[in-house]
Parts: sequence; structure tokens; C-alpha cells
Amino acid sequence: MLRRSAPTVGGHSRSNGWNCNIRKRLWRTWVRRFHIPICHCDQCQKRVQGRHPLQTSDAIGAAAVQVGPEAIALGVLMNKAQGLPHADAAAILQQGFGLTMSRGGICRAIQRVSRKAEATWHALRDAARRSVLAHMDETGWKVNAQLCWLWGVVTQQITYCEILPGRGFDQAKSILGADYAGWLIHDGLQLYYKFLKAAHQSCAWHLMARCRKMIAASPSTAGFPLAVNQLLEQALALRDRYLAEKISLHGLWTATGRLEAKLDRLLEPTQRDAANQRLAKHLRHERPYLFTFLVRAW
Repeated sequence: MLRRSAPTVGGHSRSNGWNCNIRKRLWRTWVRRFHIPICHCDQCQKRVQGRHPLQTSDAIGAAAVQVGPEAIALGVLMNKAQGLPHADAAAILQQGFGLTMSRGGICRAIQRVSRKAEATWHALRDAARRSVLAHMDETGWKVNAQLCWLWGVVTQQITYCEILPGRGFDQAKSILGADYAGWLIHDGLQLYYKFLKAAHQSCAWHLMARCRKMIAASPSTAGFPLAVNQLLEQALALRDRYLAEKISLHGLWTATGRLEAKLDRLLEPTQRDAANQRLAKHLRHERPYLFTFLVRAW
């Protein structure tokens, strides 16, 4: 049995939300007051305090004024999605919505959100490991002014990201698992080929972007990257024709063989330009994985 041992305690929550009418939609700041019952058990004297779903904290008394969940979510997005410092996110909440938060408050709010999202984070990683096809890439990322790496995996269902201190196979396998056996699409970095059970596809988009940068940087030596870029565009167009059922499987294989022969002819001469030499060396290594999406399209 519970008995009320204290009068109703008031709490406030400030939250931003949508206010819609016929003429316009504006962000407004809502101030809510929660009446929180506090009781004690007659037998064990255990204290029991109620909680409304929109409360962001159980604090009462001097800490009774809280920032609501939508405002906290906006603060997290400003910091994590837009890259704003904690102080700038707090300033925008103050100037735009009249919500007073310190940069420390923003930081602690982000930590609370991360704890609540941890189960979802693990579920996304498990889904990536079970995926039939995964695109994987990594990029530099600063943590406390120290270089780390942001790893990303994109499948047909989910996108998973994790910041790790290194850029090696140990970090990659901690995400996908060393025994990942699906289709792995990547930029040709050597570490990805340590997934021995995976089927590999060299990312055409990375190669095309590299070729276009080389063409823009040095038009006088752009013949080789221009030819490679055109070849990759032809391969993608061939894939689209097959998926649209405009070409048979036999026709696909025949056209793929011609593209491979054309690539081999492009790689035969020794390139004089250093950038072209590097591109040719990379293409020779990636040669078995450039047209996987055509050879195994069936």
C-alpha cells in the first residue's frame, strides 16, 4: 500500500514544438508544468515518485526546471549532425527559443541521449553483420584534437557509424566481424581484402571521382583518366540496361568481356605522368574486382 507523504510537487519542462495554423507554421517554445505525486510505502517506507513521459529528468526542487525532449534532440543534432560546438548550440537555443542551457548541460544531455540509444546502436551493428551487401568506408575524424577515424557501413536497410582510434583491419572487423561473407563494396584499401569470405567490388564512384579530379587538375594529361571514367560509365549503363531487361544475360556477359578487354588495352602502355601511373597501378590491383557487379549480376 502506498500513502501520499508530501503534497504535489511542481516541475517545469520547456520544449520546442510545432504550432500549425492555416496561414503559417512557426517554432514555438512551450512551457509545461507537471504535477508529480511522491509517496512512501507503509511497510518498507520506500519512496516512490511519479514521472510523466515528457519529463527529461526526475530532479525536483532547485533543479525542477528542465529542457524538454524535443529541445534536447535539437541540441544533439546541432552538435552531432551540424558540427556546432556545445556553446554555440546552447546559444542558439537561448537566442532562438529562450531556453537557457550551459555548454555543460548540452554535453550531459548528449551523454543521456547516447545511453538511451545504445541498444539501437548495437542492433544496427548486428544488422550490418547480417547484411547480404555492405558499402564500407572510413574518413578522418578529430576527437579531443586527436586524429581518429569515422567508419561507416551502408546496407540496403540501415546506416551504421562508429568512431574508432585506428584505420586497420582490427577496426573494420570489430564492426562487420572477421567472418563477414556478404558482398563488400569499398575503395580498394588493402585492409578490406582481409575479409577473406566476402565477395569484393571496387567502388566505381570512388574511381570516377578520382578521375574527374585528375581531369580538372591537369587537362594536358587527362587522356588516361578520361578514358577510365568513360569505361566505368559504360559499365554502369550496361548494368542499367540489364536490370531494365533490355539485354539478355548472354549479351551482358559478352559486353562485359569487351569492357574488360578495353580496360586491359588501356593498362598496357606505361603512363608518363606520375598521377596517371598511380591510377594505373591501382587499377591493375583492382582489375579482378572492377566488374564484379556485371559478372555476377545474375
